[in-house]
Amino acid sequence: MICSIRDKGVVVIAFFCLLYAFPVHVVAQSTVVPAEAKSDSTTMWHVVTLNENEFFGVITERTFEHIRLDTESLGEINIPLQQIRQMRIVKDVRIVDGEIWPENAQASRYFLASNGMGVRRGQGYFHNVWIFFNQVTFGITDFVSFGVGMVPVIPSDSFPLWLTPKLSIPLAGKDGLVHVGAGAVLGNLIRIQGDGFGAAFGSITIGTRDTNVSVGIGKRFDDGELSEQSLLSFGAMFRTSRKAYMMVEGLLWDLDNGAEGGVLVGARNAGSSITLDFGLVIPVIQGGGAFALPWLSISAPFGN
Repeated sequence: MICSIRDKGVVVIAFFCLLYAFPVHVVAQSTVVPAEAKSDSTTMWHVVTLNENEFFGVITERTFEHIRLDTESLGEINIPLQQIRQMRIVKDVRIVDGEIWPENAQASRYFLASNGMGVRRGQGYFHNVWIFFNQVTFGITDFVSFGVGMVPVIPSDSFPLWLTPKLSIPLAGKDGLVHVGAGAVLGNLIRIQGDGFGAAFGSITIGTRDTNVSVGIGKRFDDGELSEQSLLSFGAMFRTSRKAYMMVEGLLWDLDNGAEGGVLVGARNAGSSITLDFGLVIPVIQGGGAFALPWLSISAPFGN
């Protein structure tokens, strides 16, 4: 728990700035073509060029200057090595009805809440909700991730800042169908004395990185004390095409006195560089009328 941001604020802000700048550094540098990228008629490769073009195919020739890729739609094409930003081996399970689907890079979260799955080692993303909410999350290992978030623009001389450590354990291998996650949201208000705010939670996710359901339970804390109120979260994701996902997410609290909270329903469009989430927030309020609010967020992946 963060007890005093005033004492540790300089270190935390510096660390956040480092993570925030990291995507720019990664995008700016060229990726070295892997040594295993050789002529092989059985290995499928995903190649991304510096101008963001994507190609899928097998390597039929490699020289010191280029690779020749045999693609299904364009036939054989030559790609200069200096123009390649990224190369990955594509598993056969990623081929759906003859179309190659890239891995879901943000399978570890729904609209906002985290689930039991982890962020891949060396991968991360920057997430922004309606301009104000900003968070950077990075996978330290396949099982441990760390995030830093902040709301830098509010009408006050202080602003919220929080940390989101998370542990994710697959129960049946690295890509098993059951994942258990545990994490926390630890925050405080910069320039305001206090004992922090946040929540500790645990969740279980059943399914693949494309299609899954999750349920979680947690406890909220405020001013350094653990609340008696329990938090219940749930979510589901269903991939409908190469880029599209349908999602639902909910959070309920004060379960002992009649739940309040909200439900998010919508979709995700995952491009190669930008992911767009959109939908409706339906508040769950005791004695309140039915209404909905729009939801819009963008995220940008970085790393391996």
